[in-house]
Amino acid sequence: MIFMKNPLLQFNPLCLLDGGLATELEDSYGKDIKNDLWSASMLKEDPEAILQVHMDYLEAGADVLTTASYQATIPGLIAAGYSEEEGKALMVRSIELAVEARARFLESDKGKLRIASGRPSPLVAASLGSYGAYLANGAEFTGDYNNVTDEDLTQFYISRLSVFDQALPAHLISRLPADRPHHPHGIDILAFETVPTLQEARVLATLLASHASTLLPAVPAWISFSCIDAKHVCHGELFSDCVRETLKTERIVGVGINCTHPKYVESLLREGEKVYEDAKGSWGEKAFLCYPNSGEEWHHDTRSWRKGQAFEEHGGDMKVAYSAWAKLWTEAGARAIGGCCRTTPGHIHSLKSHFPHS
Repeated sequence: MIFMKNPLLQFNPLCLLDGGLATELEDSYGKDIKNDLWSASMLKEDPEAILQVHMDYLEAGADVLTTASYQATIPGLIAAGYSEEEGKALMVRSIELAVEARARFLESDKGKLRIASGRPSPLVAASLGSYGAYLANGAEFTGDYNNVTDEDLTQFYISRLSVFDQALPAHLISRLPADRPHHPHGIDILAFETVPTLQEARVLATLLASHASTLLPAVPAWISFSCIDAKHVCHGELFSDCVRETLKTERIVGVGINCTHPKYVESLLREGEKVYEDAKGSWGEKAFLCYPNSGEEWHHDTRSWRKGQAFEEHGGDMKVAYSAWAKLWTEAGARAIGGCCRTTPGHIHSLKSHFPHS
């Protein structure tokens, strides 16, 4: 059987994902995104800031750029005051910004050195936050979807994927990298993120299999889960069951963990690896990925982040602690590592330093 090519496995020995986008816009660029659209609000208000964050991650060594579309949906954008057409244009803009950033980087001296070294060009991953992210009430960390049906979830995702299936402007198509398949929409991989329930995982697996030739055909996908402990996704189902439900779908080339405390990741990866090993290669070459939070803890009473005990073991240096965790994650089977909330280009640069051939 011939399986879909897995672009995450082109980067040896490790694929470096990017890090937090929204928190980077807040912390390094001073943007106020405390609204229901979160980072997607900058698609209209300051797209250049998004492009610059993308550039920062590429300069740090990232192999994947995740678009600023995590919380972008047509219903959400309409609720924020945009028309349907304006909303669609903003969602497409998120792809354009990542494609533009990659093109600028590859045209730079550092980008040319990267290509000359034989490192493949970076991927553009279209970010699709879970249904809970659209609700904007924290449901991506609980899975409390108010009895949403499978059909509701299916239509929710079809509407978003359909928006992304539009050709880029000619000036961007002409700058797509030569070593990548030239998809006119500019998307190399779909990133379904912060999925908290087995139900949503099952719906996504079914959707990607049944619409393989109609919704962004030939584009692979990864699914990452928000997890509450070392064995369970946030709604309470076993992470291993979610892995089993998703990896058997050919189009899903990666599965993993995001927006989760780093201390749980190693155990979660090992749970997933057991399921994959039991399949004995019948699912093709898949990649486990992880991009957890920085490990800091949010304290609502002071509305601040604190490092916590885990960082004290590494002299209080967040990036050193994160890279130490990352070594354990690779030993547990991770082939792609990056960061989520409160991680920065500095974290990605530190990872690249700890994995020098990446």
